[in-house]
Amino acid sequence: MQLVNAHVGVYVGVSGGSFFTPGVASPNTTQLSVYAASGYAISILSGRLSFMLGLTGPNFPVDTACSSTLVALHCAVSAMKLHECSRASVCGLGILEVTGSVGTAVAGMISPVG
Repeated sequence: MQLVNAHVGVYVGVSGGSFFTPGVASPNTTQLSVYAASGYAISILSGRLSFMLGLTGPNFPVDTACSSTLVALHCAVSAMKLHECSRASVCGLGILEVTGSVGTAVAGMISPVG
């Protein structure tokens, strides 16, 4: 199947903060580029993926914390059943930053044995 102009939906289950903090992702990335305003935002993630693949179906990120990828899968199946797209791509990404992992550990939300 050729992807360009294909009516394929892109659903990304993602949880966590932003993808990029200057100087944290890479020590050499302390200067922001013209793409930094939207390039690293979770809200833009599925649209950038869809655009790069040349897809024309629906696309959106899903952030429901731990269940993000499962909910994204549910959305994709529902969209195909409702004929909103002929096929769908679903992927999941979890980002547990230092502040998030400390916060969840203090709240007792993660395993005490790792």
